[in-house]
Amino acid sequence: MSAFEEMEMEIAPREIARLLYSGVVKSFAKTATEPITNSDTSYKRKLSLPHSSGFVELALQFDKGNKFDTAEIKKRLRKKDLTRFIEIHLYTAKGYKKEPRTCEIIDFAEGVPIEKLRALFKLLAEDKAEVSSWQPGRSLFGRGVSDVLLGHKLGKFYSMYNGVLSLAEFSFDLKRDNKPKIKISPFPKPSAQQIREAHLSKDKNGSCVGFVLNEDCRLPGEGTLIPILSQFYMLRLINFDPNVKIKIFQYRSGQNVLEDELECDFPFGDVIERITFEMISPLKDEGLKNLKVDGIICRSEGNNKLPGREAGEQRANGLLIVDDMDAVLDLTFLPQFEGAPYLSNIFGVIRITNLREHLSWYLNNGKDSPLTVTREGFDTKHDFTKLLFKELAKYLEPIYKKEEERFKKSSTAEVSHEMKEKINEAIKELNRFLKQLGEGIGPGETVTPLTKLEEMQFVPKSTTLTLDQERIVRLYIKKDLVKKGSEIIFDSNNSRINIYPLANKIDEGRMWEEYLLFSLSVKCDSLHETGLITALAESEKGFLETQLEILDVISAVTIAPPDEMEFRPKDTRGQPNKVNYLTLLVNPKQIPLGRKIKLGLIKSHGTIGFLENGAMVDNINITFDKLHLAKDGKIGRISISWRGTGWGQQARIFAETKKPDGTLAHIEGRILTEKEPEDGGMIKNWKYTDQLEDQRCSDLIDGIFYINSKHALNKAVFGTKEEFKIKMDEDKTAQYRFSSLLVEQSVYTIAERKAMESGEKGLIIDSNAPVTSLRKFIDKKTNEFSPKILKIIIKK
Repeated sequence: MSAFEEMEMEIAPREIARLLYSGVVKSFAKTATEPITNSDTSYKRKLSLPHSSGFVELALQFDKGNKFDTAEIKKRLRKKDLTRFIEIHLYTAKGYKKEPRTCEIIDFAEGVPIEKLRALFKLLAEDKAEVSSWQPGRSLFGRGVSDVLLGHKLGKFYSMYNGVLSLAEFSFDLKRDNKPKIKISPFPKPSAQQIREAHLSKDKNGSCVGFVLNEDCRLPGEGTLIPILSQFYMLRLINFDPNVKIKIFQYRSGQNVLEDELECDFPFGDVIERITFEMISPLKDEGLKNLKVDGIICRSEGNNKLPGREAGEQRANGLLIVDDMDAVLDLTFLPQFEGAPYLSNIFGVIRITNLREHLSWYLNNGKDSPLTVTREGFDTKHDFTKLLFKELAKYLEPIYKKEEERFKKSSTAEVSHEMKEKINEAIKELNRFLKQLGEGIGPGETVTPLTKLEEMQFVPKSTTLTLDQERIVRLYIKKDLVKKGSEIIFDSNNSRINIYPLANKIDEGRMWEEYLLFSLSVKCDSLHETGLITALAESEKGFLETQLEILDVISAVTIAPPDEMEFRPKDTRGQPNKVNYLTLLVNPKQIPLGRKIKLGLIKSHGTIGFLENGAMVDNINITFDKLHLAKDGKIGRISISWRGTGWGQQARIFAETKKPDGTLAHIEGRILTEKEPEDGGMIKNWKYTDQLEDQRCSDLIDGIFYINSKHALNKAVFGTKEEFKIKMDEDKTAQYRFSSLLVEQSVYTIAERKAMESGEKGLIIDSNAPVTSLRKFIDKKTNEFSPKILKIIIKK
């Protein structure tokens, strides 16, 4: 018998690197989630608290037809003696003896003795139940913090336990190392400098997870960091817990340290349904219990849509799927319903009891996990996920169908629901094109850049904004560089400079020569602000980045002073978890300098209020002084900061002060956490009508596109009003005619306006051939816009 040799196979370093990279590295929100979740779990073990905070249990008790207002839940959960502090220290500039892009996450919970520290990190992706004294956290993969410390750079884990400081240093060099390495050092008598470096205390147990962000990790700007971390779905239940205080310290240039706190509320709305059912375990033969499913489905108030998938990590709609330990596993409507317009305002929570043991079974038996390693929720291709989602669909689909019927009934269109959606999509796309000609709320830029473009570039590279007016800028990216199926992320480093959208799919870009072209709306409600807008795109070789500089925000025209005082606008909208601003205009002839103006809440829904020294308050007093006056001294403009913690919150507010004659000046307004109503652009609606006075085939008046039913050709193509619906649904000729009229009328209206303007935005008309030159502009733009509009209308 011949001899044999048995050997163990090693995993190639490149495969280890790929596994570490695929987890959390590219997302700062996912990166921060891992140590934050560990800290929260450690506190709960230390204080003998259940893993579930109690929110889900209380939320599931809301009855159908009730208001879903989580403010009362917060009051019931708040326990002053159980407050737990977690700190995030983020260094974005030099001068702090830390490398820029260093992130440190600290708690003052259990701490880890050095012998347990070795066991915690010895095996990557190990089940940590035994190591954690059979009180494991919410992590299922057993590699959350390891992914962070090894996927990023210079990973360090400090722990203070009974006065002894331990340090674990993580490293993995793909070219040099076969496996990740950990160096553990004990410091029985740590110096004050060592303790200070880890932000810990000799008198308290605790831990510090520190690392330098991987160059592929996008760090959100000052304006979006807090909203992203506050609303990120995996952190939502921790941020909602009133007993958890997550403080963020941002170390910026000029020794400027910004301090903030994460807080989150669910949208304010109505409970439309509750679901409860039991699903037979697909692993019953393995001795696992059946899955018990409880859910609450709500609809937010107001007509404006909640941020959806397009908002990325700031998504607010969808159903939050959690297990009975408060681990947030997904945020979804189920794959087949994602993007449905009738679900845009739907949100809720689904708790699945006994789910954890099923997920653990797959991991502990060497099977593919139903959850994605990339923290993107459930793997929709996995057999377990398919079975689970199929059962959920049996209960959710009837609810969704009711919402669809409700959505259809709200439409008063003269065409079928399907055709109305096509027309609305076509009008939205056409409005986007028209803004590129300078139409819309504010001035646009020419589509064609005047200089040679870089690989990725804003046009213009810098600009000045006009107060409260939208500015449309363009982003050009070489199409052969970008990664298919990826997204462009936009970010503002100034919270007062608002941008929309926050992200664009690469596939949505318009072709322009060898570039893809995207539009970005920029707006600011505060004078003389400056800032940087960053665009980040993924290429096959790494990340592409470019910036737009906002040089100034200037006043558009002389603002007429109010009679006494006035909130302008009366309803001020903002985003949750972000510092928003409302404007109070004051007439100094009626309200003299030196007067105290009181602002307060009359009635509110949700956690919303004014900000004073960073804290939320119901009332503030402001002294009207000369710093508030415009240059001509005829009007005062006071900017007041406010904040909400969830979508759909609102408050009626007042401002009042005594006038010299002893009477009271009193005004009221509202602050709301909801998206600005979509302006709709140049075209807001359409009508097939016999009300046009002459034989015009169409017209565009006050945003309404009219098709004249009395015009001979229109009558021949579309027929009567009753026939119009059938023709638009079934007749390609009618669809072509509608598209043609829509584009030609819009372009003609813009050409007409531009011909009357002068300067850069005007249209130069050849005086020797005015009709020809005007026709040339119309034909060129009609030819540019028509194909895509027609394609939308006639698509199946």
